[in-house]
Amino acid sequence: MLSPGHEKALKHKRELVLEDGRAWPHLRSASEAFCQELNERMRQLIAPDRSEIDLETYNQISRHATWHSKSPIPDWDAELDALLKQAHIESNELIFTLSMDWGFDDAFVISRADMFEYSDDLVYADDFFIVDPQMQNALFIDHSAYACHLRLPQPDPTNPTPTPAP
Repeated sequence: MLSPGHEKALKHKRELVLEDGRAWPHLRSASEAFCQELNERMRQLIAPDRSEIDLETYNQISRHATWHSKSPIPDWDAELDALLKQAHIESNELIFTLSMDWGFDDAFVISRADMFEYSDDLVYADDFFIVDPQMQNALFIDHSAYACHLRLPQPDPTNPTPTPAP
């Protein structure tokens, strides 16, 4: 079940892109604990000297990538499987955000198969972030179709804490 805010965010996408009669994919909200941990790990990666992610640091997210595309990927949704593999994201369940709004507080869980089938519908010109459920790797595709891989900071191995369930 999606929160009212998530339902509102998806409503316009449903009306704009699913006019062909397809059923909307099954989505659920990621847990609050998972989103908080994801937000903290992203802050540690792209804004370690700040208490939160702001627009300036968000716009420079690719600086922290292990690789990024040098030009837009013209048909990125057709290349999504290859991009995910290149980013070491192999899980059958994926976590994504529709638009980060300079933070990672809201995320959705979707099956890999549904992500492939509906990626173009879900993104619809937003910045797009996909992370594996273990929060090790992330794929970022911006609204201009530039892609990059982010290796997320991991907990201290001497004091491990389990990754919250999505």
